[in-house]
Parts: sequence; C-alpha cells; structure tokens
Amino acid sequence: MSEVKWQPLAMRHFRQAVTRGLSDFGPTTASSMIDEVDRIVLKLEKQPGAGYLKLVSSGKKRLYRACLVKKRFELIYYYQESTDTVFVADFWDAKMNPDKLERRLGNI
Repeated sequence: MSEVKWQPLAMRHFRQAVTRGLSDFGPTTASSMIDEVDRIVLKLEKQPGAGYLKLVSSGKKRLYRACLVKKRFELIYYYQESTDTVFVADFWDAKMNPDKLERRLGNI
C-alpha cells in the first residue's frame, strides 16, 4: 500500500477551500468536502494511478494526475514508484486560470 504525503502548498490550499466552503455554504458542505478527500486518499493508497492524467508543462519530468473533488476542485498529485509514495502537489480550484497552476507546480 502506498503512502500519501501532502506538500505544504496543497494542504494550505485544501484548508483554505474547506474554510471558504464552511463560511459560504455551511458545515455540511465543508464536512462533505473533507469526507470526499479522505475517500480519494484511501483510494490512492491502494491505486496510485487512479486519477486522470493532468497535462502540465511545468518543466518538471513528473507525470501529474488529478482527482475531481466536489465537481470544482482537483487534488493534483504525482506518484514516485521508487518509494511507493503519492505526493499531493496541489489542491486546485478548477475555475482558476490554468497558467497559475503551471506556475504553482513549477515551484515544487
């Protein structure tokens, strides 16, 4: 079973999204988002290739994948086979400009 590690940037963006969901839509929405991410993480522990390919040309030689959360967010990750580790690189609001994602992932 793979280990899932969150990059600090990804965890910060996830917390911000949950906080925003809580303030804008209430505790049910925030709790639902957390539950969905927990289910995705459990799935990635068993199947690191479960997400869909995310085309990112950040200049890195990583194959990024993504899992959709609440039809609006993407949990973006890459898998390091040598250590059997899934690294969550970002928690991305899919309504944002994709160029910003390129820049954010380029800093990881």
